[in-house]
Amino acid sequence: MSFLKTLKEWFGELRGKGPAAAVALTLDLGVARDNKPFNVECGGLFVEYCTGDLYARVNGPNGDGMNLKYIKKILYPFSGLYLTNTAQAGASARLLLLPTGMDADPPAAAGGAGALDYQSVAGTTDASTSSQTYVDVPEMSLTVPSGKGGTYLVLFTMFNVRLTYTGLMSSAFMRLLRNAAVLAEAECAYYYSLFSHNYWTIHVFASLAAGDVVKAQWRCADPDSTLFNDVVSETALRRLSLLKIA
Repeated sequence: MSFLKTLKEWFGELRGKGPAAAVALTLDLGVARDNKPFNVECGGLFVEYCTGDLYARVNGPNGDGMNLKYIKKILYPFSGLYLTNTAQAGASARLLLLPTGMDADPPAAAGGAGALDYQSVAGTTDASTSSQTYVDVPEMSLTVPSGKGGTYLVLFTMFNVRLTYTGLMSSAFMRLLRNAAVLAEAECAYYYSLFSHNYWTIHVFASLAAGDVVKAQWRCADPDSTLFNDVVSETALRRLSLLKIA
């Protein structure tokens, strides 16, 4: 079964069933595309990361494309996604697609401003830890604004994450907190390397109240290990987003 057919079946199965309907699309930008069509109906699109130039057109293949390296979200429903990129070795992208029924149109906020998502500044400075107990990831903390309680997709992403260690294998952990409560936790295993690179992402749907503080934390599993999020060929990307969906 093709990926597109599977994706359409997921959308058909999940439509109307609430927050679990979000689907991620990971792309290798080392492969060139020329208005490659993706026959999907979406309520919106969010860019988890994009390390190269990737141009998107929606509702048809014509017109100027939106470079998803800089435009991080499409906040309206569309039918049909068309992607164009040159072959860029080592570059990749990950898109979060919302099916219809989970429209990304921003609700009205105080003062008439849009109020869909609250996003930390993407990390551009190096960060590291050798702690075996959880510590905060720098910059990755957000507070739900007054009057904006509701259901959120909480999304934490880091690109260019490496772990130095001794031995054949080790692992590292990350988690998301709402105040002092753990929302989600994940382990990332590293094998047969003293200098491994990786991409991390973790997401969870959560009910958040105004004033709740959401933060990301990380830790090493073993002594003599160090976790790094640092500049290799791109910036030390890390991002924490609260995407309000209800």
